[in-house]
Amino acid sequence: MSKDETYRQCLVRRGAVQQTTWIPSEFAVTGGVVKLQDEGVWTDGWLVVEAYGPEVDRETALAQSRFWKIQREASDI
Repeated sequence: MSKDETYRQCLVRRGAVQQTTWIPSEFAVTGGVVKLQDEGVWTDGWLVVEAYGPEVDRETALAQSRFWKIQREASDI
């Protein structure tokens, strides 16, 4: 992964589970199938349902991802 790689926020689905995540722009293609990592475990077969917004750099994607996590912790019951 290069330092200047860009990311896009995407809606992905695997079976009945869907989530929004940041993936490298080169893989953020609607209809594409990607492999995602969660806590060190890779799972294959995630369908890219939709790609949102402009491409952003890695630091911006990480910052926005953390912001969402903080917001959920503050507002979820």
